[in-house]
Amino acid sequence: MKGSQTRTTLLVLAGAYLLYLAWEMLNTMRKGETEMQPWLSIVFIVFFTLAGLGVFVLAWRARRQEKEQQEIEKKNGSQKDETHLTKG
Repeated sequence: MKGSQTRTTLLVLAGAYLLYLAWEMLNTMRKGETEMQPWLSIVFIVFFTLAGLGVFVLAWRARRQEKEQQEIEKKNGSQKDETHLTKG
C-alpha cells in the first residue's frame, strides 16, 4: 500500500511539472523571448498540457482504485472477524 501511495504522489508531481513546462513555454512565447518557431511552441505547449492532464487523470484513477481496494479489504476483514466470533 505504501508503494502505491508513492507512485500516486510521483504521478501528481510529474503532471504538475509537465503543466509547469507548458506554462513557462507559454509565458516565454507571449513575451517574444523564444527562439523556436511560434507554431512549434504551440505544438509543445499543447503536448505538455495534455500530457500533464493525462498524468493527473492516471494519478486520480490510481488513487481511486487504491481507496476501493482498501474498502474491500476492510469489508473482508470485518466479515472474517464476525465469522471468527460466531464460530467461537
